[in-house]
Amino acid sequence: MMRKYNKYDEYKDSGVEWIGEIPVDWRQSKYKYYYYSSMGNTILKEDLIVDGSIPIYSATESDNIFGYVNNANVILNKNDFVIPARGNSIGNVTLVADEKATCTQTTIYSKKVNNINSKYIYYFLDGLKNYLFNFTRTAIPQITVKQVSNNDILVPPKKEQQKIASFLDQKTAEINEIINKKESLIDYLEKYKKSVITEAVTKGKLGDKYINKDGELVNEIEMKDSGVEWIGKIPDYWDISKMKFLIEVKDGTHDTPEYIIDNNSSVPLITSKHIEADKIKFKSANHISNKDYKIINQRSDVKKQDVLMPMIGTIGNPVIVNTNKKFSIKNLALFKTEHNLVLAKWIYYYLKSEVFNKQVKILTRGGVQSFLSLDVLRNLEIAEVNNEVKIIIINYLDKKTKQINNLIQKTKESIEKYKEYKKSLIFEAVTGKIDLRDYELEGGEELAEHNNSSQTERERISAVD
Repeated sequence: MMRKYNKYDEYKDSGVEWIGEIPVDWRQSKYKYYYYSSMGNTILKEDLIVDGSIPIYSATESDNIFGYVNNANVILNKNDFVIPARGNSIGNVTLVADEKATCTQTTIYSKKVNNINSKYIYYFLDGLKNYLFNFTRTAIPQITVKQVSNNDILVPPKKEQQKIASFLDQKTAEINEIINKKESLIDYLEKYKKSVITEAVTKGKLGDKYINKDGELVNEIEMKDSGVEWIGKIPDYWDISKMKFLIEVKDGTHDTPEYIIDNNSSVPLITSKHIEADKIKFKSANHISNKDYKIINQRSDVKKQDVLMPMIGTIGNPVIVNTNKKFSIKNLALFKTEHNLVLAKWIYYYLKSEVFNKQVKILTRGGVQSFLSLDVLRNLEIAEVNNEVKIIIINYLDKKTKQINNLIQKTKESIEKYKEYKKSLIFEAVTGKIDLRDYELEGGEELAEHNNSSQTERERISAVD
């Protein structure tokens, strides 16, 4: 995966197991000899000022601003560090980009006290964060100022620090550009898939053809007004129905029973967080007793080929049950198909369509999170056609969405390869595994940010695919 770069002529043991050998003229040192570190200051939401002059960094995985204030006990300057100290974002270092800033009490800040290139150290901290920021495993993960201060760092000669930083600026920008384009492709494919589904389940349009009442694909068909604003026109031989006339919809909301640790004698409890990529994730589910399961099952008895969809939070993420496994549900709508796979897939694709999304926006009740009531779900308006036509449409959508999903998955896998390549490149550069002293940077030696790259270099990087 790595491109071939030159290596140094001589190496020595760094004395740090996870760093290994380093170039002979590099030094191993401690972070505290170059940076003074301390905890950020307490800032509450009520302290924020809309038009404040001082941006606030907080414990996030990115460099997003928490808000603004006009005064702060801790003042940071450009090229200081902010290191999340609590929660899942621990160790995701931010290099301060503002001339004046501050940070919250959930972060550790670092200010330079000795001569070293902060951009090089930023890449060192970022590239080796899995080794440097081992957090205390408590209910709320956290790291301390002492841990950060005592971290090992490597100190190359000054010119090499700048060369490494500029090299990584350029290469990570190139890789990030490719990743961004691939993420945009995924976004386009997801929208395209939704459009394909919508055209099929409301217009009977399969690609550039329409399906007529005899099941034949034709260039055009007679259309009529559906009488429903968000559905628009439908084929003249189709009808509009309400969900409750097609299928029984049950409420999968209830008070959470006590969880059971012994999974061998209990039943999985599936919620919205266990539905992902058209699958039910049983392994990560909590379990309840068989007694509680029987009580819940009286109202929401899940069977194979039923359809489940979150009613709270991530609405519009349906799944068809493809197992006879016994399990219970919470905060999920249950569409009972009575083992009718055609009906199950018709409802599934409808819930995946833009038409459903439009209805949700109109009918969803506001609040802390989105919520669809059982009454709303039962009264959803849906285009309806005979079973023979449904089967043709479903077969088309099964094939077409599988093709799109395969492309999305391959693109995601490619993105992960680029991310791993970037991690590897940073690690190799900041630990001296590659010699960049004679590497010709595009734009000159003093280039600090590289937002553009040559097509030739992009093609070489694309070899990771």
